[in-house]
Amino acid sequence: MDSGLYSRAYLQNQMAVALGGRIAEEIIFGEDEVTTGASNDLQQVARVLVKW
Repeated sequence: MDSGLYSRAYLQNQMAVALGGRIAEEIIFGEDEVTTGASNDLQQVARVLVKW
């Protein structure tokens, strides 16, 4: 059962993973060609910040 308690390190790692895909797209395709899939990454980070 999920207690809803997370360490700072865990939350930081979750944000790093979520943003990794977006950053990879920007590096590979360029700033103007990041896909809409990256918006999901930003939503994931927002959910992590709510837990923080």
